[in-house]
Amino acid sequence: MKYLHAAVSMNPSAGVVRQMADEARAAIDLGLDWEIWLSQAADLGPNLARWPAPLRYTVLRVRFYLRLVRLARQGHRILLRHSLGDPFLFLASFFLGDYFTVHHTLEESELATLDFSFARLQLVFERLLGRRVVARARGIVCLTPEIARHEISRVPDRRDRQVLIYPNGILYPADPGEPIDRRGDRPELVFVASYFYDWHGLEALLDSMASSREDGLLHLVGLLPDAARLKAKADPRVRIHGELVPSQLDPLVSLSWLGLSSFNLSSKGMTEACTLKVREYLRAGVPVYAGHRDSALPVNFEYFRQGPPQWRAILDYASTMRTVRRATVALSARPLIDKRVLLGRLYQAINGFTAAPA
Repeated sequence: MKYLHAAVSMNPSAGVVRQMADEARAAIDLGLDWEIWLSQAADLGPNLARWPAPLRYTVLRVRFYLRLVRLARQGHRILLRHSLGDPFLFLASFFLGDYFTVHHTLEESELATLDFSFARLQLVFERLLGRRVVARARGIVCLTPEIARHEISRVPDRRDRQVLIYPNGILYPADPGEPIDRRGDRPELVFVASYFYDWHGLEALLDSMASSREDGLLHLVGLLPDAARLKAKADPRVRIHGELVPSQLDPLVSLSWLGLSSFNLSSKGMTEACTLKVREYLRAGVPVYAGHRDSALPVNFEYFRQGPPQWRAILDYASTMRTVRRATVALSARPLIDKRVLLGRLYQAINGFTAAPA
């Protein structure tokens, strides 16, 4: 059986691109008959670049789903990243055979938090059509157990579906060696985001820093909203780096005692996640402090601490991790976050399920 994990997006995030690319390399390394296809607006070519966004959205999806249907009829088993509020997905779902949907967020909850007209239209489509797409699928693949519970609640009558958990992962090099460790005597922490949205909880952390005299250096990597930027600039213990490419980020990570992740996922109705940046920290041998539970890590995993955005608590955990070798952290995390391990488990589970009668 040939498998195709496909996704369509006008402008996919760097994290989505990275996950799909890593999965493709992992499939090759494992020798699996597993293909990856990410279709985006850039694939339409320069002639369509000046077309209105709604027209480009339509052309992109019509082309994507027509080709996807052809591949399904040629014998590919389709795993399709769920596209929010997408009427074209609903139409295509009638012709995809025994497809699986792949879910990375609480779709309806996330759309409800977005305050613009297209998101409200998407929410209507998601409730009317998206649920039917999920109901028609032979199985669902979810990033976390929390997302799986959400999808099951959307179509509770389909109790016979296969439900699989497939966390985010990251590729380890064949010979990772010793991660670079340039930590000094002063605690340094790094917090990475493409943009610091409300769910990152950055302002709460900055408020905690402002009320504390504890010394340490906080590196912020990514774009900041105006209010958070003003607070960060007012504290000499904060360094704002803006957007960085990996070659610029790596030196900061090598200096850091801890990596920080989101502190306010509850604003999206979520309590757990498995973000790519957490995996990047751990692969580099950097322990993590976050306000959410990481669903792919054991609750007692020593190098991930869940806690509030309190400066003193963060520095206390940083101090306990100061003497731990980078290689110890990276090797301990590898069986839990290596993309090859995670994809191999998913392949075995889904291949065993699809081999059985529907």
